[in-house]
Amino acid sequence: MKKTKLLAVLSAAMLGCCAMGGAAFAEETEPVDYSKYQLGDINLDGEVDVDDAQFALQCYSDSLAHQRFKSAPYEQQLLACSKGFIIISHREYPDTGETEDVPRVLDVDDVNPIMKYYVNHLAKKTDQTYEAWLDSNAIFQQSFTNYYNRYKHEPSTELFPHTEKVDGEEKVIYYYSRAYAVKVR
Repeated sequence: MKKTKLLAVLSAAMLGCCAMGGAAFAEETEPVDYSKYQLGDINLDGEVDVDDAQFALQCYSDSLAHQRFKSAPYEQQLLACSKGFIIISHREYPDTGETEDVPRVLDVDDVNPIMKYYVNHLAKKTDQTYEAWLDSNAIFQQSFTNYYNRYKHEPSTELFPHTEKVDGEEKVIYYYSRAYAVKVR
């Protein structure tokens, strides 16, 4: 009961902080070496905590608004990619014959494990790194395996509408889509 209340309070606090944005994503003059940061530390402060979950949620929200890398670049978002794979939406535009691959790095399934790890870390139930804790947690592994398998499907024969601005005017463009998963760790 106490764990549930603590998780609920932390989740509410995290969602309430969403408007603050990611403090660690400032303009950089030199390229950042993301390999020196641990998995889960998307805000680059050296710890995996509620701030990382909040920042990952902000990046996910940006992607829903078709601004995928507004809050953090692709490489930085990979630090919060708990699933170990990203989803690529392959689009084919029948009007022009063009194709494009649109990466969707983060989603809500990446935020939940960070929060659960942080709560376990606060309660001193784990002293593992986030990646080791994630790899040892069978519930997440099964969930991610199911999620990964869901994206092994045939291309859609349905046309999807997409609205974008062309020369200052909104225009609806239709495309065929096929989502597939690509492992990143």
